[in-house]
Amino acid sequence: MKNKLRIAFVGVALLVLTIGINFDSIAQDPPPPDECVDPLDPACPIDGGLVVLIAAGIGIGAKNARRKK
Repeated sequence: MKNKLRIAFVGVALLVLTIGINFDSIAQDPPPPDECVDPLDPACPIDGGLVVLIAAGIGIGAKNARRKK
């Protein structure tokens, strides 16, 4: 009897969770349009990946400079 009750509880919980997730995704508003289409516009932020590449270049350069000493 315990196993049947446990299976029924898990089934109902999964059903409620699935229905809740589906209705939540339908009810959301669409995202606002991207206003930064011109990369030369100073109001548009620079991509964060560029900062990581610059930092990696500085790190590699410092490593090579230290190795040559």
